Amino acid sequence: MLDAEAVAEAQELLDDLLDWELTRDKWGQVSARLGELDAAVRADDSTAVVAATAALELLSPLMGPGMGKEPTTPPPDEVREKQVEIVDKLAR
Repeated sequence: MLDAEAVAEAQELLDDLLDWELTRDKWGQVSARLGELDAAVRADDSTAVVAATAALELLSPLMGPGMGKEPTTPPPDEVREKQVEIVDKLAR
């Protein structure tokens, strides 16, 4: 069973993620980190969930400098779908 605090932190970040505006490249990185988080949840590994959540948080638009001239967008469908799948798994 996953640690309740690890689950709560992951859920909070996953909720916030839907409001992010990032570049296409950054969304690709987010997608990869979501894959890591999904694997950690499936493995029931709280330590890996915490690590994957922290890695994902580093991609937040609030964590870095301005995005510059490259256009930003809301989460693409692929990211939204992964987000929903992981939130569902965490809720079990």
